[in-house]
Amino acid sequence: EGNNVIDILKSYKGGSIIMDTTTISLNELKKILESLGDYKSNYLSCKLERGPQEANEGKLALFLGGDEQLYIKSLEILHILGSPMHIGTHYQATMMKLISNMVGTAVVDIFGEMSVLIRKLGIDPKIAIEALSMGGANSITQMFRLEWQSKDEFGEAFSMELAQHVIEMALESARDLGVSSLHLIEQNNLMMKLAKNMEFGSKDVGEISKLYWNLNDSDNHLQ
Repeated sequence: EGNNVIDILKSYKGGSIIMDTTTISLNELKKILESLGDYKSNYLSCKLERGPQEANEGKLALFLGGDEQLYIKSLEILHILGSPMHIGTHYQATMMKLISNMVGTAVVDIFGEMSVLIRKLGIDPKIAIEALSMGGANSITQMFRLEWQSKDEFGEAFSMELAQHVIEMALESARDLGVSSLHLIEQNNLMMKLAKNMEFGSKDVGEISKLYWNLNDSDNHLQ
């Protein structure tokens, strides 16, 4: 969290580039930048996208904010981590990461609902994913979760608790920008809270499908 970053940076004496990969709110970012003082010119916002497997393979997506020349100077190490993109300011890169989280989590929520229909119909999840990827429902980055949801078998990825924390942070940051009506994201947040209270999602946010399975009658399958 932002306070952890500030604590760590208290020992910073300059001379090296700071790459902050923490997912934080705009308000936390403001406090971090204020704490850096004259060292702010050495600081890069480096927001990570994708998951643990891509991290191990050096295939993360990186949203960078801060001085563009510092970004260019850092490209050698950034390319080891994955695919970097300079978004603009620290605030722009930080918010782009949160926007990505909001979109991705909303898609997982929708897939969670649709997985109930796929299971009711008895469609092979792989066939369902192939069919959906051919049309307007295509979302390659989240399709693996639809397969988990349709089989009710989840891998360790991004927990419900962490996902819901990030969405709360994103909504707070949106309000700081004067955007107070994000109804779909607010509904998604409420559903994640409900799923979390039912103790779903210790492995992955995709377990929100268990909530929808419980909300629907699971006994009446079409033959």
